[in-house]
Amino acid sequence: MLEVLKVINQIASVSCRNEKEEILRKNSDNHLLLEVLKFVYDPFILTGLSTKKISKDTYLSHSVELNTVEEVMQYLKKNSTGKDIDIANIHHFIYRHDKELQEFFKQVFTKGLKIGLTSSTLNKIYGKGFIKEFNVMLAKKFEDNKHKINSWETMTDRLKED
Repeated sequence: MLEVLKVINQIASVSCRNEKEEILRKNSDNHLLLEVLKFVYDPFILTGLSTKKISKDTYLSHSVELNTVEEVMQYLKKNSTGKDIDIANIHHFIYRHDKELQEFFKQVFTKGLKIGLTSSTLNKIYGKGFIKEFNVMLAKKFEDNKHKINSWETMTDRLKED
């Protein structure tokens, strides 16, 4: 996990997009890094955790033993409710690590990792579809574009008949 954190810190420390892309390319064989990036940047993966919620004291004992970051990410994918028991389980995992990793894990699990990457950049490096994107197309006013419809008069006549 320290290797992943080292790469993440490298990416965060450079401001040029090309440098970030080069770091990503050099580390494309790091499976855990790719899993973490996919988890953080995929908008369809929800965790139910916010910075405020993950900082909450639950006073509950953990109910699940989570030993790896991969297990925690899978757990959060299935248990994205943000309930106190989920927070207690995540806390049990986080607080077994040193301070630097604790902060990193909190950013990952809340999907608040800010290192200057976008899903577009990740898809450029790792292939289209690595991160599912939800692209919204902007609409135009119908009234401004009704002249582009070939049979506008025919359509309005039919509507009047109904």
